[in-house]
Amino acid sequence: SMLVSYQGSDPHKAILEWSEGYEADEWTEFWLKIEMTGYMPGGLDKLSWDERIAALDQHREQIIAGVRDPYGAKWWQSKKNVKKPWLWLAAAREWVRLYVDNDPNRITHARTHIDATCSGQQYFAGLICRCLSTAQQVNLIKAELPADIYTNVLQVMLGQLEKVKDTI
Repeated sequence: SMLVSYQGSDPHKAILEWSEGYEADEWTEFWLKIEMTGYMPGGLDKLSWDERIAALDQHREQIIAGVRDPYGAKWWQSKKNVKKPWLWLAAAREWVRLYVDNDPNRITHARTHIDATCSGQQYFAGLICRCLSTAQQVNLIKAELPADIYTNVLQVMLGQLEKVKDTI
C-alpha cells in the first residue's frame, strides 16, 4: 500500500515526524540512542539500557559517517550492522544533528518508540489484572534487564514436559 502511516512500511515510518516539536532535553539523546539500537541486530534489544548505549557508542564514528555520507558509508548498509536501515537512519540523523553538530535549533520532531513486548499481555497485566509479576515479564516495570515472557513460558513448559515424560 502507498498509504503512509506509523504502521506502514519502514520507509514510510521513517519519514513521519511529530507535527509539533518539543525541545530536546537530557532524555532526548538517550531515547534516540535506544531507538537506533532497536534497529540493529545481535540481540541488542535484550540488553540493559546501559549495555545498549555502550554497544551503540562503540560505533559512534560509523554512525556519524553514515549520516554524513549515506551512499558512500557502507557500515550502516550491512544487515549485520543495521537491520532496519530507513528507521535507523532517521534516528541517527536526528542524533547527529542535535548531539554531534549541536544544532542551536533544539526543537525536534523525531518520532521514537519502543516496541511492545507482548502488548496483549501488557494490556492485561497493566490495565485489567494489575499483576506485578506479569507486568515485570512484559517490561511494564523497569528492571535491570528486559524480560522475555515467551522464553520464560517455554522454560516452564519444558520443565512440565520433563516431569510428564518420566510418568509415561
